[in-house]
Amino acid sequence: TCMMGGASEFDPAMQWFLGRANGGDVLVLRASGADGYNDYMYYDLGGVNSVETIRFNNAAASNDPYVAQRIQKAEAIWFAGGDQWNYVDFWRNTPVMGLINAAISERHIAIGGTSAGMAILGGCYFSAQYGSITSAEALADPFGPLMAVDCTPFLDVPFMARTITDTHYDNPDRRGRHFTFLARMVQQGDSTAFGIACNEYVAVCVTPDLTARYKAG
Repeated sequence: TCMMGGASEFDPAMQWFLGRANGGDVLVLRASGADGYNDYMYYDLGGVNSVETIRFNNAAASNDPYVAQRIQKAEAIWFAGGDQWNYVDFWRNTPVMGLINAAISERHIAIGGTSAGMAILGGCYFSAQYGSITSAEALADPFGPLMAVDCTPFLDVPFMARTITDTHYDNPDRRGRHFTFLARMVQQGDSTAFGIACNEYVAVCVTPDLTARYKAG
């Protein structure tokens, strides 16, 4: 698993991620933007058989047989940045969610994401259903309408249970809101809550033996 904090990708972390595909097929899933990862991963970094991007414009694609086939074929899946609510809204409790989780648990694929793509990797996650929130807003009103801390089962990365991520940690300063996310998890019933956060140009890479290493640009 590769969790990246946003802004431009840090090449060594992306090379680490692509190396876990073992020369296979990489699938990029996103809900905005274009297919710039294709050339970047395949030509600039290399070492994989193919790179394909699928952009979801609505939830209907979650039932598309072609999407299912590509997920089942992928040796690595990367979630692009954007708005994490689109991912939650389009995929949660759909075939896409089931297929991604099966790929993680049964085929042990590499998985990763940047910014919004990192945000959805926790067992709990800030869904941004009602928009973003600043540290000042979160600390001032931990139960306010913008505090969309959600622990409804979504992506099942086993070692991320009871963990919530945050990104772009230093731009702007998100330490206060991340602390509040953790407090909300405890208030909602998690006796223990963990957080993983990354500044921009920083990644946390976790190997199958659960050793985590950070890579920074």
